[in-house]
Amino acid sequence: MEATHPTGFIVNCNPTPSLDYLILHRATCRSMTELPPGYEHWTHAFIKLCAEEKGELLMWSHTELGGAPSPCQLCDPMAPA
Repeated sequence: MEATHPTGFIVNCNPTPSLDYLILHRATCRSMTELPPGYEHWTHAFIKLCAEEKGELLMWSHTELGGAPSPCQLCDPMAPA
């Protein structure tokens, strides 16, 4: 996502999405571009939803889950770019 859509956004969540763990990131966030130690895959324990516009992901989360994702503490996707 980062290489082909650097201005995009990613929601990281459990395989069954819920508001308990739903984090919105910028595509360039280091937590989305650098695998954690011991991980070999990005989607092993989590799934990723990607979009060019964060509004698309916010609309999806409100429609499907009834609320908004939490912003990433590292990249603050809610702040203006």
